[in-house]
Amino acid sequence: MMAAMEDLFAGDLVSPRNVRVRAALDLCRSAAARRESGAYLVEGIKLVNEAVQEGVPLLDLFVSPGLLRHEGGPGLLATLKEAGAPLLPVADGVMARLSESRSPQGILATAVRPAGVPSPPSRTPGRPLLVGWHIQDPGNLGALIRIVEATGAAGFLAAGGGADPYHPRAVRATAGSLFRVRPSQCQDAAALLATLRSAGLDLVAAVPRDGDPPASFPWDRPWALLIGGEGEGLPDVLLQAAGRRVAIPTEGRVESLAVPAAAAMLLYEAQRHRITPAGRPQGGRSAARPRRARPRGPRGG
Repeated sequence: MMAAMEDLFAGDLVSPRNVRVRAALDLCRSAAARRESGAYLVEGIKLVNEAVQEGVPLLDLFVSPGLLRHEGGPGLLATLKEAGAPLLPVADGVMARLSESRSPQGILATAVRPAGVPSPPSRTPGRPLLVGWHIQDPGNLGALIRIVEATGAAGFLAAGGGADPYHPRAVRATAGSLFRVRPSQCQDAAALLATLRSAGLDLVAAVPRDGDPPASFPWDRPWALLIGGEGEGLPDVLLQAAGRRVAIPTEGRVESLAVPAAAAMLLYEAQRHRITPAGRPQGGRSAARPRRARPRGPRGG
C-alpha cells in the first residue's frame, strides 16, 4: 500500500503558483477571503479525518510526502483515494507555506462553511449560551467552541468583533468541535442584546469580582453567559444589561483567569448542577468551598 501511496508524489506536483494553492493561501491569511468564498482551511490528520466522518464538504485536499511519515497518514490517504477525494499533491515546501502549524502533517483541506444564517439562540434551562465579547486570540476563540461542546452548553455566539471563528488557528483549537457547534456572530452590543432578549434569555456577566459564587449560582434558568475578551473585558453597556453577575473565587494575588479557563470553570458548574440536582455531587456530599477565597475571576469574564 505504501508504494501505491508514494506513486501519488512520483509525477508532477501542483505548482505553488497554481490558482488553487493561491486561493488556499488567501484563506489562510484573510478573514475577508473566508467570508467571501464561503470556505475555510482544515489542517492535520485528525481534523481532516474528523471532517470526513462528520460529512463536511471538502473542495480541495492538498497532500504532501510528509503525510506518509506521520502515524495515521498512509491510512487516511488510502481512504481518501479510494473515496475519490479531490487530492492535489504538493511538495513539502508548499505545504509549509499553506500551514499555520510549525510541524505540518502533510494534509490540508479547503472546507465549505455552513450555508445560511445560524439558528437563533436556544432557550434551554440549565444549558447556558456562551457569548464571547471581542475575543481577540483565535486560539482562545477555538478553545471556547470546544468547551461549549464538552460541557453541553446551548451554543456559542462570538460578538463585538475580534477573531474569526474560521481562522486556521481557531479551527485547530476546536479540535473538531467546530464541525458540530456552529458559532453565531454579532458585531455590536445593541444587536446582541436584541438577539438575546428576543430568544428569552436571562443575562449573566462573568466579572473579576463582586459577583455570585459559581457553585451557588442558579444555573437552572435559561442563561446567556457573557464573557469578555482578553484585557478589556465586557463593556459597560453589557454589564448594565446583565441581571446577574458571577465571579470565580481566587486566592493569592491572582486578579483574573485566562478566558478559556474561566469559561470552562463556569460552564462546568452549570453542567454539574444539571447532572447532579441542587448542585450536589454524586454521593450526596456538599460541594467543597475554597478557604478564604476572594470573589475574583477573569478580567475578560
